[in-house]
Amino acid sequence: MFTQISNAQKMTRFLPELSLVSVIVGFSEGYEMASKAPRSQFPKPPLDGLRKRLKESREGANQQRGAFVRESFRLPRLAAREKAREWFEQYPKAAYWTEIESWYERPGDIIEFTMRRLPNAD
Repeated sequence: MFTQISNAQKMTRFLPELSLVSVIVGFSEGYEMASKAPRSQFPKPPLDGLRKRLKESREGANQQRGAFVRESFRLPRLAAREKAREWFEQYPKAAYWTEIESWYERPGDIIEFTMRRLPNAD
């Protein structure tokens, strides 16, 4: 006659360092295996490299992105139209690839927009 073997018994057969109790506890709590080592035995990873990369990326955020010159404005609707016209007159689209990169309507009829252009005409 054959006896039924549970999953916990199968695991202890292949991993003899685990007791049947720790495996059953692990299964009942939703984990595959319960660790016997306390967390204090594991050293914390060094974070100096991560801190350095974060600092460098934050400093790099202030630098110019790509080949375009960008300038952001937050103006009332009519003043925003005038500013955009001024940019297109000063930096023609055909030579500088001038464009309104993004714009948003804010409360109080305020328009927030970013203009971009090439630094020089080629």
